[in-house]
Amino acid sequence: MMMPVFATTFLAVSYIWPPEYVENAAFYEKGICFRLFYMMPVSFVFRLRNYVTWYGAESACITAGLGAYPTCANSQSGRGPTVEYESLIQLADGEASSVAYDYRTIQNIDPYGTEFCTKVKDGILCWNMTVQWWLHQYTYKNVAFLPRLLSFILNLLADTISSVGVVYTAFLFVPIPIGFFFKKRGLTFKKYGAAAVGLGLTMAACGIHTIHSFVTIMGTWIIIKISPKYSTSLTLGWTFSYLLFFHKFTSFKFPQITHLTKSVQLLLTLKMVSIANEVQEFIQVKEQEVTSDVKSPAIGVISEIPGLPEILCYSYCYVGLMTGLFYRYRTYHDWLNQPNPSEIPTWKPLLYRLMMMPVFATTFLAVSYIWPPEYVENAAFYEKGICFRLFYMMPVSFVFRLRNYVTWYGAESACITAGLGAYPTCANSQSGRGPTVEYESLIQLADGEASSVAYDYRTIQNIDPYGTEFCTKVKDGILCWNMTVQWWLHQYTYKNVAFLPRLLRYSWTMGISAYWHGFRPGYHLSFHTIPLCLLAEKAMEDGLLRHLSHSGRSCADWAHWFLKMRAYDYVCVGFLLRSFEGTNRYWKSVYYCVHVGAFSFLVAGKAIGALSKGKFDKKRE
Repeated sequence: MMMPVFATTFLAVSYIWPPEYVENAAFYEKGICFRLFYMMPVSFVFRLRNYVTWYGAESACITAGLGAYPTCANSQSGRGPTVEYESLIQLADGEASSVAYDYRTIQNIDPYGTEFCTKVKDGILCWNMTVQWWLHQYTYKNVAFLPRLLSFILNLLADTISSVGVVYTAFLFVPIPIGFFFKKRGLTFKKYGAAAVGLGLTMAACGIHTIHSFVTIMGTWIIIKISPKYSTSLTLGWTFSYLLFFHKFTSFKFPQITHLTKSVQLLLTLKMVSIANEVQEFIQVKEQEVTSDVKSPAIGVISEIPGLPEILCYSYCYVGLMTGLFYRYRTYHDWLNQPNPSEIPTWKPLLYRLMMMPVFATTFLAVSYIWPPEYVENAAFYEKGICFRLFYMMPVSFVFRLRNYVTWYGAESACITAGLGAYPTCANSQSGRGPTVEYESLIQLADGEASSVAYDYRTIQNIDPYGTEFCTKVKDGILCWNMTVQWWLHQYTYKNVAFLPRLLRYSWTMGISAYWHGFRPGYHLSFHTIPLCLLAEKAMEDGLLRHLSHSGRSCADWAHWFLKMRAYDYVCVGFLLRSFEGTNRYWKSVYYCVHVGAFSFLVAGKAIGALSKGKFDKKRE
C-alpha cells in the first residue's frame, strides 16, 4: 500500500523540484532563501526513492518467508534473533499456529522514524538498518579502543569510493576466484569457457560498445589472413587508426564510452599487434628452416597460425581483460596446453598479493580522503602558497600509484589463480614476453619428479611497488611500472626506431604511449616530459655521478631518488588533469620546476662531462 504512495510523491516532487537543477549555473543566481529551501525537496526525493527500493526488497523477503522469526526471539535488523526462542514456543498439543512472527530481521527502513525522530543518531538507526547493523558490528565495534570521532571517520571513508569505482572494483575482483575453476580444466574448457566469461564481462561493462572490440579483432584477422608476412606493420596501423575513431566516437547517440570500455579497447589493441607479430615471426622461422639446414629452437614462437576462433578466444579471455595486464598469444597458448597444472603453485604467490592489496587500498582511501586529488582543479588551490602547491603533488601522485598497485595486484592474482603465465624459473621469463631461454630440456627430470620444478609468474608481473617507490633512477622506475605494457612499447615501438638518436627514440615511444592512452593534451605534455628527464639523468651519470667516491655516490643516490620521485609527482598531476589549460595552470603555478631542473641538469652534466674529458686528455698528453 505504501509503495505507490511513496512512488507517486517521488514523481511529483522530483518533477516540481528536479534535483539536477542544483548543478545548473542558474540555480546559483537565486537568493540564499531559495537555495536553503531547495535542499529540502532534493533530500526528500532521495529518501522517497530509497523508501520504494527498500520496501520492495522487504516485500521480496516476506513473500519468500526469509527473515521470519517468532516475536519472542526479539530479532534485530541485520542480525536476527537476540535470545534463545525455541524453548519459548514449545506449545502444548502442537498449537504452532498461535505463535506470532515478525520480519524485523530484514527490516531495512523505518520511514516514520526517519522523518519524525528527534535525534540525528536515532535517524541513522532508522535508515538502511541492516547495513547500519553491519557497520556497527564489523567496523565500529572493532575500533572500540579509538575515540568515537575516529570511528566516524572510518565509516566516512567508505563514501570516498564513487559508484564508478565500485563497479570497476567488482569487475577487478570477480576474475580472481573464477581462476580456481579454470586452472585444472582441459584445453577446450579453458579456451571457450574463459572466452565466454570474458565476453560476458565485456558485454556487461561495455554494452553496445562491445562492437568496437569485435571490429578491431575482425580487422586484425583479415590482415593476418591476407598478408601474414607484413601483418605487424599493417595491424599496428589498423589498430592505432581505429583508436583515433574510438577516442573520438561520440555520434549515433550511443552511450558515452566508460572507463571499462576504454580499458578493454586499449588492451585489445596491444594484443592484436602482438598476435600479428607472432604470426610474422612464425612465417620468418618457417622460411629460415627451408633455406637453412640447421634448425635451432625458436624461443617463444607459436607452433601454427591461429584461426579466427583462436584469435577471438585469446582476445576475450577474461584474465586481465579490464585491468591492462598484457600477455602474448604464446603465453595464452601455453596456458591452454599446460601439462601439469596441479603442480603449479597458487597460494604462496597469491597470498602475498592478497595481503598487500588491503594495505594499499586502505592507504589509498585515507590519503585520498585527507588530500583529495580533485582539489588541484579548484580555484582555491591556487590561492595557496608555492610550498603547499609543491607539496600537494606528492599525495596526488601517491594516490594514483596506490590505485594502480591495487588494480595490477588484482590482475596478477587473477592470472595466478588460473595458472596463466606460470613458467619454470629456469625459463628466465620476462614481463610481457615470457620465457627467454629454451627450458623444456632443462626440466626433463629422472623418474618424472615434476613436483621438484620451481615455477614463477614473472611473465604476468605488471608492477613492482618496491622498485617503483625506492629505485634511484627515472629509467628504472619506468621499468617497474606497468611492466607488461612497457615490454610491449619497447618491443614494438622503441626497437623499431633504433636508427634514431636516443632523444627521438624516447620521444617517439612516449608519443605512442600518450596516443594509446587518449587524445588529452595532458597525456602528451606529461609523457613528453619524461625524455627530458631521461636525458638529464644520463648526462649527470656520465658527467658526474660515475666519478664520485663510494660515500659521495651514496649521498648523490639519495638526492637522485628524491628528484626522481618529484619528477613522477609533477608528471602525474599533468596526466590526471588531462586538459592543456589545467596541466599548464598547475605547472605554471610551480614555475615549471621539473622542466627547468631537468634542463639545468642536462646542461650541467654535459658541461661537467666535457670538462672532465678535457682534463683527462691533457693528463694523457
